[in-house]
Amino acid sequence: MKFRNWIAITILVVLSALLLKGIASAQGPEITTDAATDVTSNSATLNGTLSGLGNASSVDVWFDYATDAYYTGNGGTYSYSTAPQAMGAAGPFNSSINVLSSNTTYHFRAVASDGNDTAYGNDTTFTTPAPALGVTTDAATDVTSNSATLNGTLSGLGNASSVNVWFDYATDAYYIGNGGTYSNSTVPQAMGAAGPFNSSINVLSSNTTYHFRAVASDGNNTAYGNDTTFTTPTPALGVTTDAATGVTSDSATLNGTLTGLGNASSVNVWFDYAIDVYYIGNGGTYSNSTVPQAMGAAGPFNSSISGLLGNTTYHFRAVASDGNNTTYDNDTTFTTAQTPEVTTDTATDVTSNSATLNANLTSLGNASSVSVWFEYATDSFYVGNSGTYSNSTVPQSMVAVGLFNSSISGLSGNTTYHFRALASDGSTTVNGIDAIFNTAISVNLQGWGWCTNYNQVVAITFDGYTTMVQRANASSTYSMHMVGNLTLPAPYNEIIPLDMYGNRARLVFYLRQEATGKSVSFVGSWVFNNTGNGTYIGMSGWVALPNPEGEALKTTRICFAVLRTPTVEVQLTELGSFAQDLDSILSRFVKFVDKTLDTLVGSGFAGILSEILQRIAVLLAHIMAAGIPYIT
Repeated sequence: MKFRNWIAITILVVLSALLLKGIASAQGPEITTDAATDVTSNSATLNGTLSGLGNASSVDVWFDYATDAYYTGNGGTYSYSTAPQAMGAAGPFNSSINVLSSNTTYHFRAVASDGNDTAYGNDTTFTTPAPALGVTTDAATDVTSNSATLNGTLSGLGNASSVNVWFDYATDAYYIGNGGTYSNSTVPQAMGAAGPFNSSINVLSSNTTYHFRAVASDGNNTAYGNDTTFTTPTPALGVTTDAATGVTSDSATLNGTLTGLGNASSVNVWFDYAIDVYYIGNGGTYSNSTVPQAMGAAGPFNSSISGLLGNTTYHFRAVASDGNNTTYDNDTTFTTAQTPEVTTDTATDVTSNSATLNANLTSLGNASSVSVWFEYATDSFYVGNSGTYSNSTVPQSMVAVGLFNSSISGLSGNTTYHFRALASDGSTTVNGIDAIFNTAISVNLQGWGWCTNYNQVVAITFDGYTTMVQRANASSTYSMHMVGNLTLPAPYNEIIPLDMYGNRARLVFYLRQEATGKSVSFVGSWVFNNTGNGTYIGMSGWVALPNPEGEALKTTRICFAVLRTPTVEVQLTELGSFAQDLDSILSRFVKFVDKTLDTLVGSGFAGILSEILQRIAVLLAHIMAAGIPYIT
């Protein structure tokens, strides 16, 4: 019996041990939630303690957390978890979070898991405070010789919804000499949330140390960042090309800016420029340069250029040199305005004292209206004054292309004049080529000769003048006009007015008059003496007058006349003189009469012609023998 009881007791003990071993093998981790620390307006450190790993050799620990609004509204659950951490022994652990909202209550709990069992600490809370008004000064950026960007960060607005931020700054000399104060402030900026801000300043001195600090104010309280410094560098030798100004059809002002002298106290600046055709055709080089200018400080400079071509693209660049180093800026272009265009045409209506100058305005350029006029001068003035002109006509305004002219008077006879047309749009004046005209030669003439009708030769006289205008582009060729009275004595007792036009080529001329009631035609020869102040004319021809019986132009006078300038003694013995020319005049006269005889057969005209020829022969003999004026 006792043996049975002992066996039962033994079995009970073994079963109890096995049960206790199973209970021990099922134990999980143990964890507690500790108070949060380092709580700021946007961050906190969550703390917990792993008090036991249970039967595991390592467990993962983390924190669940959520805002009070989420936790309460979602049945005590959490919206976020920190990253798990592995722990191989009991002890404290923590996790920092920095994406919190200010002035907000948060719930959190510590969590541990061995993979099978999870343990949770108690829910605990903390509240983030409202952020204090605060600002930090950050490093300056984009620092050049005369500018910099000041940077700062607004770390909190305190209880304000908006604050103003700015920077105080000063040179090192001012800052040290004035007890750590600042001489300048940037313009305040309003900010409604924490974050970075900056301000650019561009009135700094080169090679200078500056102090600055960031400042924030809510109107009642002001926060300052730490004092920070930066140093502007010495500016390198530099230049920029700016846009050209004052561009007209033939001029422009080139502009540039010297940005730095480098280590020099003075540098030279200038511009290179060329027309587009030259620039492109010569590998981007320039054909012209302006005169260098010395500069002792950075700043703008310019140079005016003239003599440019209208409606043309030009390239230019600014250049600076300290004598050892030369710097160039980028190429820049401008295009000149289109100029008016004008051509000088031939003068017309030229007399001994007047003329009409003509021209053609072929383009107004870019203008809506241009002024046109003429300049003119005698040849002696033009040649003696380097191709300039002594007179100008009154300007005329033109709003469209076309011909224009101007009449001038008071000219000298037998004189060469130069003239040219001009056009101006107000800023640019252009001119046509120089052209010339010769005023008419005006010569008074008196003469003596013979005229006849069908039966009687009579002596006649002539009193009048002739004018001649040299024809353009035809040397020694003239347009000729002769005016005067041919007087016939008894039995005719007639005064025949002559108003004849024609041409003279060198010494030979032809004149003709066509008017109601009469027709006149003369040919002849024209000779100047060797001093140019005397003239001889020999001419022959006919004058057809109204027929007394009523048939038009039947009464004909056949004439030969020898004329000269009055009151001038002219020798006739020089080579090519009038006396020798009378031979050719006589020859032409005989041919003229031969043609006329076809209509005069049976009239007894042969005897009349013989008488005329005899008188001419006597005259020739007298002139050639005596060598004296042929009329005394």
